Amino acid sequence: MRDDMSTAAPESLDPRQRRTRQALAAAILALAKKQAVAEISVSALAREAGVHRSTVYQHAASPAALLAAVLSEELDVVRETYLFDVPDGGLGQAVRSTTLGVLEHLEAHEVIYRRELSETMNPLHAMLRTHFAESVRELIETHDLAPPDVQGLPPDFPDMAARWIADASVGAMSVWLGRPRPRNRETYLRAHAALLPDWWPS
Repeated sequence: MRDDMSTAAPESLDPRQRRTRQALAAAILALAKKQAVAEISVSALAREAGVHRSTVYQHAASPAALLAAVLSEELDVVRETYLFDVPDGGLGQAVRSTTLGVLEHLEAHEVIYRRELSETMNPLHAMLRTHFAESVRELIETHDLAPPDVQGLPPDFPDMAARWIADASVGAMSVWLGRPRPRNRETYLRAHAALLPDWWPS
């Protein structure tokens, strides 16, 4: 999704551009806590970040796109921390740690996600589904995950499974986030594991 959200990946920016990006990220998160992202104008975002309107467009096509990109980058860190170079015997722990990291991320931005995820066509729904599907597909292909008793799986099974698990996970996490605090993450993990297919590590 990031190609649609930003003209350059954060790691490719020079120090001045990186500072601007950080200012824009802080601004969009602050504004999105106060109002729906669809109501945030480019002018308001630029004013909050202390930059010109044209600068906003150098980093994202819209405030909604910037918000999705900023949150997706945080989720990238979770994925890179727990899902890279995982040995076969460590898949269950890796999935557990990743899920806990995602839940922590959701609670850190609770006000934003609770508002935005109430609309299923919201860009954050699409961002989470895409991010989760990429992670699922990576694990399936890297570790040859598949149902042990199904013959003749179609070649696009990884894509089918990735979409299935990702969409279900977004739905389950939306319900969990809708609960009042304090939320029990361990209880969520048990419920999530019960919902997922038996062949998926948990």
